[in-house]
Amino acid sequence: LDFPTGKVHDIQLEDPGDVGFIIPPDHFYVGQDFAVFITFKLDPRDHANNMFYLNRLNLTTMQVEGEVVSVKAADTHLLGVLADGSILFWYDLNPSENGICITG
Repeated sequence: LDFPTGKVHDIQLEDPGDVGFIIPPDHFYVGQDFAVFITFKLDPRDHANNMFYLNRLNLTTMQVEGEVVSVKAADTHLLGVLADGSILFWYDLNPSENGICITG
């Protein structure tokens, strides 16, 4: 939604990942120049095969850069997006393996 004009943009993804889930609030973030969101593919039999993909949307061009980063097995959560499009996120694999990352 473009608030100044009221225009709604429909953005198509080549691979939206698994759909039909309620998306938690830390799976998307809207910054000044970019928005970021997480898509995922879950393995119901083995969480070690779960994949999370960080995607970036340029708010000026409305172009999506898909799968900027992929994370396997670890739960992944967005913290923000910087003016240059770098994505700040944290991951949690288990109590002894977790951390904060930033994309280049």
